[in-house]
Amino acid sequence: MLRTAYSETTLRELERRLALQQRRIERLEQAERRPRPPVAGGTERAWECDRCRSGWIVHDGDELRCTGCEYLRYL
Repeated sequence: MLRTAYSETTLRELERRLALQQRRIERLEQAERRPRPPVAGGTERAWECDRCRSGWIVHDGDELRCTGCEYLRYL
């Protein structure tokens, strides 16, 4: 098959775009695998627990508690 300079340039551009798409897919898959904080009614905010690293700090009124360990604190 005879290739021209134009087709080589086009091939390199397509390979670059494919690599960008593959990296984007990998990032989206990683984000999907990350644990997510619990949501109650769509308004609750949560933070990752510094003690157990597997639970989430959620608030309920004056109370802050972890969903993974026994951490509890009052404001």
